[in-house]
Amino acid sequence: MAYMVTQQKHEIGIRVALGADRRNILGLILGRASKLTVIGVSIGIAGALLVTRFMNLLLFGVSHWTR
Repeated sequence: MAYMVTQQKHEIGIRVALGADRRNILGLILGRASKLTVIGVSIGIAGALLVTRFMNLLLFGVSHWTR
């Protein structure tokens, strides 16, 4: 997130110069950060599901969870 803010330093400066208040700037930063977080979590969950299925093929004699 710090890297993202550093990359947008000029945009933030221009927005402040044009009259944006702290609430607008914070909303911009948190909105983009939450978007990145959702994308990262989605990719992580999808990757975990794929790896789980792959590991299931490699582990012989291990059954699924049963009740």
